[in-house]
Amino acid sequence: MSKIKFNNVSVAKAKGSGGGGVGSGSSGSTGSAPTKLSTCRALQETGVIDYSEYINRDDPSEFKDGDLTKFTTSVLATRGVKCPCSDTVWETKGSLRQHIQSIKHKRWLRQITAEMSDPIRVRQDAEKEKRHLRELNQKADYRIRALEKQLREARCEITNEMQSVEALTEELDTYKQATDTLCTKLEEITVERDYLREAHEWEKKKVGGLRLRLSEFENWLKKGAAEIMEWEIPESDDEL
Repeated sequence: MSKIKFNNVSVAKAKGSGGGGVGSGSSGSTGSAPTKLSTCRALQETGVIDYSEYINRDDPSEFKDGDLTKFTTSVLATRGVKCPCSDTVWETKGSLRQHIQSIKHKRWLRQITAEMSDPIRVRQDAEKEKRHLRELNQKADYRIRALEKQLREARCEITNEMQSVEALTEELDTYKQATDTLCTKLEEITVERDYLREAHEWEKKKVGGLRLRLSEFENWLKKGAAEIMEWEIPESDDEL
C-alpha cells in the first residue's frame, strides 16, 4: 500500500485493481472510491477547512477558485469551510458557491494573486508597514511619557492645592474661634450695659424722689419760718 496526496491530505491507496479497497466491501471495485472515502475521513479528523489551501494556483498570473466537488456534503456539514476573506464558516455547497461568486471574494483572489506575483513588492510593503508600526509605537511611547509627566505635575499641583486648602482651613478655624470669643465678650458687655442702664434708671428715680422730698422740706421750712418767726427765706442761695 502506498501514500498519495489528495487535496493536501495524505491518504492510502490500495495496490492492484482486483483487490478490495480500504473501506470497500466488494472485490471488483477500483481504488478511487476507497480513496475518496479515506479523504473524507481524514478531513473529518481535523477542524474547519481552510479554503485557501484549495485555491487553483496553476496560473501564477491569475489564481482561481478550487473544485467544489472536493467537498462532500458530509464534510461540509461536519467541519465546514472557512474562507480567509470572511469570518463565516460555510456548511453547504450552495452557500459556499454563493460566497465565491461575491465581489469581496473575487477582490481577495486578485489581491493574493498580486501579492504572489510580486514577492519583492510584498516584502517592501511589509517592511514599510513594519516601519510605520514602529513609528506609531514610538509616538505612542512619547505620548505615554508626556501624559505620565502631566499626571505627575497634576498630582504635585493637587497636593500643593490641598496643602493650601488645609492651611486656609486652619486659618479660617482660628478666625472663627476669635469671632466666637468676640461674640461672647459682646454678649457679656451687652448684659453689663443693660445692668448699668437699669441701675442708672434706678438712681435717677432715687434722685428724683430725694429732690421731691427736699422741695417739700424747703416749702415746709419757708412756711414755718414765715408763720412763726416771720422770716422770709429767699428762693435761691444767691439771695442769702
